[in-house]
Amino acid sequence: LSGICLVPVEGDPMEVVRALLREAQVATTARAGGLRIATHVFNDEGDLDRLLHALKRLGVRPRA
Repeated sequence: LSGICLVPVEGDPMEVVRALLREAQVATTARAGGLRIATHVFNDEGDLDRLLHALKRLGVRPRA
């Protein structure tokens, strides 16, 4: 079981990474057409909630 997730997103993942950092102070990285999100060790449920709310606010959608 890994604490690292890759979420494919529509559009340019690097733009999403920049927007998340700028608008919500959420740090992620772009990998393989998506967002690399660490869900372990230093992060808790509040961090994940912040990420999900920021993605929604920014209009980021998962790639089908």
